[in-house]
Amino acid sequence: DPSSVDGFLRKFSVLNLSRRRDSAGSVASKPAATDLSTGGGGNVFVYSMLHDILSRSYTVRFTGHSETFADMITEGMQQIYATLGFAAAWTGNTQSVDAQSQVNVVLFAAKLEKIAPPELTESFLRYLPKSTASCYLSGLVSLRLRDYTGASDFFVNAGVAYGQVGEGIRDGVDLQHVLPKAVLDSGLAFSYYDHVAELFETVRQFSLVSRFSHLALQALQEESQLETSELAADVQREWQQKLWFKIFYAELERNSYEQAYMAMMANPDQKQQLGCLRHLISVLCEREGGVATLCRLSFPGLHEHVEENLLFKARHSDLLAKPNYFRILYSFHVYRGNYRNAASAMYQYARRLAALMLHTGDVQRILVEQGQALLACVNGLSLVDAQYAWVVVGRQQGAADSIEVADADDSYIRRKRRRIAIGRYDSSSSSQGQDIDIVELADVRREYTLCMARITLGTTFQEMFSRNVLLEPEDVVALYVKTGMYDSALSFAKAFGLKLDYILTTLAKKCLELSVTQSAKAQREQTPDAFWSNVGIRDSAGTPSERAWRLLRYYLDLEEPTEKNDQRYRLLVADTILGAENDSVLAPWLSSLLLLRCPQDLVRLCLRNGCVTEGAEFLLQHINTLRGQMASTAVAKTTRGVWLPYQLLDQTMGILDDAVTRFEEAVEKIKDAKKQGGSDADMKRLKSLFRSYRERLASLQRLRTDLRTAFDQYMVIAARESRDISEIIAA
Repeated sequence: DPSSVDGFLRKFSVLNLSRRRDSAGSVASKPAATDLSTGGGGNVFVYSMLHDILSRSYTVRFTGHSETFADMITEGMQQIYATLGFAAAWTGNTQSVDAQSQVNVVLFAAKLEKIAPPELTESFLRYLPKSTASCYLSGLVSLRLRDYTGASDFFVNAGVAYGQVGEGIRDGVDLQHVLPKAVLDSGLAFSYYDHVAELFETVRQFSLVSRFSHLALQALQEESQLETSELAADVQREWQQKLWFKIFYAELERNSYEQAYMAMMANPDQKQQLGCLRHLISVLCEREGGVATLCRLSFPGLHEHVEENLLFKARHSDLLAKPNYFRILYSFHVYRGNYRNAASAMYQYARRLAALMLHTGDVQRILVEQGQALLACVNGLSLVDAQYAWVVVGRQQGAADSIEVADADDSYIRRKRRRIAIGRYDSSSSSQGQDIDIVELADVRREYTLCMARITLGTTFQEMFSRNVLLEPEDVVALYVKTGMYDSALSFAKAFGLKLDYILTTLAKKCLELSVTQSAKAQREQTPDAFWSNVGIRDSAGTPSERAWRLLRYYLDLEEPTEKNDQRYRLLVADTILGAENDSVLAPWLSSLLLLRCPQDLVRLCLRNGCVTEGAEFLLQHINTLRGQMASTAVAKTTRGVWLPYQLLDQTMGILDDAVTRFEEAVEKIKDAKKQGGSDADMKRLKSLFRSYRERLASLQRLRTDLRTAFDQYMVIAARESRDISEIIAA
């Protein structure tokens, strides 16, 4: 009944099959209409996915032969099925499917891939005949399903459309119906593979990006080698730059540094190559294990650019942050055996740290870092030939033109630094020219020694870690001695060319101080703990006093070999001991060596400190030694070393005569006092004093007699030797 049909159609036109709020998880298309009766309050009509595809992409034309609504639906679906070729495709009768129907099915599948769930599209594609287009669509679906290996295989199979058709791929519907227009306009295989690489790049599958970029490069090379190729050279070069650049970043993202390096080196565009180089250096410096790779790579033709880039980053980076580009630059140079440039990098780093120390509170940390940098610089310059063991640095504002060092005679001189002006030192500086300093290995060693002194002394003197502390070398030596670190004091003094007088005299006084202290416990209490850690006595036994004397002897043997005639430091120590208030005597190990090497200086030293008896005895021993030498030495070998200085003998005899006279007068006075009498205590004291002075007087008189006798015998031998020498000279 037509009227009943019309009534059904009117009811169906206002029938809503689904009325709900849209949700992100819906597989339906975007809403096609809004419920106006609610004023657009958020409730929308949601249609099925199939409805969206059909309504947007296909047109149904009714012939008018259908009398019922069911017939109309059947007729419309038959038209769509015929257009798509579903009937033949689903029944397996592929021979009855014409080319246009195949295209329509593929186009339908492409639309389905864009809006349908990937599982649904994957199921639909299984029923389609295999072709390059269906393989391409299957690859897109696999991408959405995160089956990247399967997607890669599908895309490779689809790529045979640009070459020989592979087994299992049906010829017919090809990629031209599903590829983007930009890829179709190129019409070449490398454009397709580049498109696939971009698809994998969107899902961050960089290994597959690199694979398809390599395939694109291979296809580009094959295309350029064809005689019929119409590809221009500049276009080919542009594509090569693009593809190598893409491979570089893909390999870098997957931490394949060597492959990224090879891609960078293969890039024909130098500007782009340098950009890749800067990025590669940054990545390698920031990632774990990258510095070793950076040092290992050879960079042919780009070595200078690598150095400039690292140096630029080092100069403009935070010194206390990671990565430390100065250390990386040092490693880079050391790996290549360029120790001088490595030392230069570390010295510049140390200077930057010294400037930073004035503006930050963590001075101790910076001092440690600076010490390590200076030590690395010393190590680097020590491996270079002595004539090249120096680095070039820009002159600092207010830097001194000279430094004070000691010469070979221990006298202080001022040595000018080598100063050169050669235009611009730092190409990044805006100045038109800058003076530079030549810093030698010895200068670096002094800076390192001073830095380590601040670190070592800072544990005891916290002011060493203040920002504006100014230390003179003499101050450091005094602080070392005060804390008992004599080893460090000696090393520091020798590094700066300072005299060792203060160190040795202070140690000698310390030995005398310990000698008058009876208790070993008291001796240890009045000595700093660091004193017992010095090398000379670290493992030695004995009382603290004995160990201190042993340390003094160790230093004297170390600084003055016993075979030297010039025993300046031993004489200095002897002068300190003889001048002490406790009437100390020289130890045999000290006096015997001085008597052997410089007896005249020893005698004068004793006379100057009022030790008349000791001086006369040393002179007597010296005269006897000379007599023995003159008696056993041939005239031809006689030298000035065996002749006695008469002035010294006269001086000694004069002082000795005065001493004898004074003691004789003292003895007479004591006798007179005894004659006058007094209390028993006074008489006892005078008696003891008389005995002591009389013994002392007898000793001086005997010594004077022995000295005169020895001198007379010496003069006889000397006169004979002089006469023989005169005859030899006259002949």
